[in-house]
Amino acid sequence: EHGPTQCLIDRLRPLLHQYQATTYLCGHDHNLQHLVDDMNETHLNYFVVGAANFIDNSHAHEQAVPPNSLKFFWAGSILFG
Repeated sequence: EHGPTQCLIDRLRPLLHQYQATTYLCGHDHNLQHLVDDMNETHLNYFVVGAANFIDNSHAHEQAVPPNSLKFFWAGSILFG
């Protein structure tokens, strides 16, 4: 499943903020994203870095993230050479 899953929201997100992580890296969504999440006065950057072999320009789960948290999204064509 793409987008935020309930397990990540309920279990991982609080731990990342509790231990004051500054960055969370993940892949697979076939695009580049930067999201920012503020909780309990901690600032966490999420980077989705999955735009390698395939590109997916879908915004299907955009409403599933907090408002104004998406800072960057890219899924354009890749030039090889």
